[in-house]
Amino acid sequence: MRARKDSVAAQNSRKASMRDYDHRLPSVNPNSFVDDDDNIQQGLCRKWMSDNDSAYVLVDVVEEKGDQSVVTEVTSGKRKTVPTSTLLPSSCSSFATVGDINSLFLLNEAEILGVLNNRYAKKLIYTYAGPILIAVNPFQNLGLDTKEIKERYRGAKKLAQPPHIFHITDNSYNLMRETGADQSILISGESGAGKTESTKMVLGYLVFVSESNNSADSKGKHIAKALVDCGPLLEAFGNAK
Repeated sequence: MRARKDSVAAQNSRKASMRDYDHRLPSVNPNSFVDDDDNIQQGLCRKWMSDNDSAYVLVDVVEEKGDQSVVTEVTSGKRKTVPTSTLLPSSCSSFATVGDINSLFLLNEAEILGVLNNRYAKKLIYTYAGPILIAVNPFQNLGLDTKEIKERYRGAKKLAQPPHIFHITDNSYNLMRETGADQSILISGESGAGKTESTKMVLGYLVFVSESNNSADSKGKHIAKALVDCGPLLEAFGNAK
């Protein structure tokens, strides 16, 4: 599919997870990102504090003394005194079901990283940011490019299924067929982010829908073969220095 001005953008990664797949992922404590009723009832204000190891950690503000705040880290229980100006507000909401960061009440760096981290811990590495798809590379095959999963996203509305690169691809494909206008999917990210795997998934899905929509003639098979043949060329560009 060639590029056009109002393209649908997607940002990168490897295979993603949608249900409860039994694979090991880096350990992240979901409690780090979820407020509990006890703290709210006690009048504690939960905020984000910068951290050398985790970028940001949630803390309870126990007391404010002038321009300093006494805080307690949610996960470790450590108490510290930090400048109040360095703390970022938290939305005080559970991130477990947030599939689109645009739906957050507050938007700051810590909130966004908190959502991505919490979803990753739940084996959900795809998250929408409006029309953009953010993905975190799990560095393992989570088995989310099967024919059954492709079928789920074929013609599905955005909120009907969990975030996935197949939705971005299906939306672009359908727009091309309906409007006759060229479409593009932009896959970007730093080295090792999973751009090649994402590209393979996009091409694989296009092969799937092309074969399904043109199963009665040879045109669909020709399109499918042309898409598959693009793989080595795209990989060569990806590995170029």
